[in-house]
Amino acid sequence: MKQRVVKFTTVALASTLVLGGLFGCGAPDTPTGVPPENTDRTTDYFTPVNLGREDLLRLVSSLDDLNQLLSEKHFTISPMYDEAFFEKHALVLYFFVSSNYNELEITIEAENDHLILYRKYDYPGGIGLPLTRPWTFFIEVNKADIVGITEVKVVNGGQKM
Repeated sequence: MKQRVVKFTTVALASTLVLGGLFGCGAPDTPTGVPPENTDRTTDYFTPVNLGREDLLRLVSSLDDLNQLLSEKHFTISPMYDEAFFEKHALVLYFFVSSNYNELEITIEAENDHLILYRKYDYPGGIGLPLTRPWTFFIEVNKADIVGITEVKVVNGGQKM
């Protein structure tokens, strides 16, 4: 069973998407718009030296998991999440580089044991730009809303019909 989780549009370099109720109040086909918040959280995952790094998409359910990921991938988050956050929340880290500087729309759905992020750009005149820039998203979700979710994946081009 599919449930639409949230749909938002952003132009922010770093955004925190805080989902109070992951699936909203409406029927599964009724989108719940939650605007992203500009965050004071930063990361050094992408720096001028390592801008060519691979994208990062990870569901993190505990502080231990986050610390292990930070150590494994050699980056930091500041200010750091704490144990209290992970008591009731999980975190989806989504970092990637794109050649688009315009709006980005992400729709998130839960389908079986997957959390799916549909990514759709509003390209100027239908083309991307020759420059790249990093996008960093810290997507905060309630653990109760993602019970049974074991994997996160991205689908480019917007939502499936």
